Amino acid sequence: VEYQQNVHLIRGNHEAADINALFGFRIECIERMGERDGIWAWHRINWLFNWLPLAALIEKNIICMHGGIGRSINHIEQIESLQRPITTEAGSVVLMDLLWSDPTENDSVEGLRPNSRGPGLVTFGVSTLTVCVTFFRCSVNIRISSMFPLALKNGLLIANIG
Repeated sequence: VEYQQNVHLIRGNHEAADINALFGFRIECIERMGERDGIWAWHRINWLFNWLPLAALIEKNIICMHGGIGRSINHIEQIESLQRPITTEAGSVVLMDLLWSDPTENDSVEGLRPNSRGPGLVTFGVSTLTVCVTFFRCSVNIRISSMFPLALKNGLLIANIG
């Protein structure tokens, strides 16, 4: 990796054992390494995932996360206070929002709406994104999950506020 000192990993929703097993990561480990070594590797990799940060604040101006702030996050200390290792079994609303919140598919949708991906999950509109960057005193939010029609530049949700 070129510039490897400048590459930082952020945890997403597939960095949870139950989710990546469901989507075939456990089986792939077994197929590549055999039953014993594959299961061992899968457990160790998931142990590592539990230590990954959930968000990154770049130069106090750009907030990066996999999902969004959802309904529960209103200051950065809520993210900083999550103790690692972080498992999804903890059921933290903050954790679920950071990993599973999605932008709405339409710029005209305001606030939070139920998310079809599951109970308790939400989608967020531009107004929520504005609140997000205000809470974190940032000028940019970068969402590092799937590409949605709301994406503004290069397939990433980036909003310039203020």
